[in-house]
Amino acid sequence: MYEGQGVELVTKIYTRVALNSISDVQYPKLSEFVVTDITSSQQLNFHTELLDGMQYEAAEFSRKVLIPQKGGKITIEPTEIEFVVKKRSNRRRGSIFDDFFDDVQLVRQRVKSKGVTLNVKSLPEKPMGYSGGVGSFKFNVVVSPTEVDVDNSVQVKVSVEGEGNLKLLSMPKPQFHQDFDTFDPSSKNNMTSSAMGFKGTRTDEYLIIPRRDGEFELPQMRFVYFDTQKGQYVTQTKGPFTIKVNKGDGSTRPNNGGGVAVHGAGPEQVTYTGQDLRYLHRSGLLSRKNDFFVLSPLFWALVLLPLLVLVVLFLVYRKRIQDNANIGLVRSRKANKVAQKRLKQAAKFIKEDRREAFFDEVMRALWGYLSDKLTMPLSILTKDNAKEKMSEHGIEQTASDEFMSLLDECEFARYAPAEVSSTMESVYSKASEVIERIESNTRK
Repeated sequence: MYEGQGVELVTKIYTRVALNSISDVQYPKLSEFVVTDITSSQQLNFHTELLDGMQYEAAEFSRKVLIPQKGGKITIEPTEIEFVVKKRSNRRRGSIFDDFFDDVQLVRQRVKSKGVTLNVKSLPEKPMGYSGGVGSFKFNVVVSPTEVDVDNSVQVKVSVEGEGNLKLLSMPKPQFHQDFDTFDPSSKNNMTSSAMGFKGTRTDEYLIIPRRDGEFELPQMRFVYFDTQKGQYVTQTKGPFTIKVNKGDGSTRPNNGGGVAVHGAGPEQVTYTGQDLRYLHRSGLLSRKNDFFVLSPLFWALVLLPLLVLVVLFLVYRKRIQDNANIGLVRSRKANKVAQKRLKQAAKFIKEDRREAFFDEVMRALWGYLSDKLTMPLSILTKDNAKEKMSEHGIEQTASDEFMSLLDECEFARYAPAEVSSTMESVYSKASEVIERIESNTRK
């Protein structure tokens, strides 16, 4: 393989014993690669496979796309996983009830995969304008329309399609005439992972608006990439393109001497017409000399307006005092804010890898939020009455189910921290989402 050419790294688990959970995973350091995670299984789906003539239960644990950034021999270190397996042992010996009283013990077993060495070929000396692309690509440029009136838009679509390090290459950029207004391109990506990295299409769409009539040329565009099948650099070109701009109704070029032409430093003439300039005109609405401002309608409006503003402010302030006096209402309003502070503290425990402290803090955030939102003391709030009270407060059934399910997951994770399905990151994300969902539900 070549430098910049993608390759998939798939980690699979093969077992012939009953697995209870995975407690610790140490991935290899992949500093020589650009890494994209495709799948990372939290729910292992086992199926039967043959390996070295033996039958195993197998499941894909993770799949990554690796794109090497240098040539030479690169060794990928083994992946280490600690499994918790179920082991049966009899409590009693010599009894006819042995088969009914088997005891299951949980045993930790650390397993290491084999390392992998990649022979990566360095790319030849890079030519001028090299995009960084490695793989097999097709370059295309579409200009539409090629004939417009002044001030009408033209779309220039630049696309690269193929398979390789499509996600990392630099897209070719067109050069536009100085008499065109240009805007930043909108990018659209339609890619999927593949054995060589990524497969699909990347597109940049430019919108340009000509401000002067005439014929303008969009210079030829080049796309240079390294073709892994040919083992050499390939250059694809498109254009040049001609864009014809007609005067139209809004042309800025003078046609009857009525415009004012201003010459700048450039070779083109900038023109201002009567549509660009607005002239002062006198108004016939003039006041008489003996008119008095005092006691006029405007005078009374200016006098009464501050009084009206004071009355409104007083009513708003009194309403706020009444709301603050209702402690339950204040707690309900601030429930989301308090819960988010606790979740931020839980996020710190993720970085410190303090699993038990994390789940404790998330549970405090969830129970505290529910207590504040339902204006119920924690001492009387239970799982049995929580769903009923959430329904009374107009919270949707699906939101309340998700909330209670997350509480169960946190409780389970506290006593079984090795469970794969309860990673700290996923629980943190679920907690934020379910709180936001309840907040949106109650604001309706």
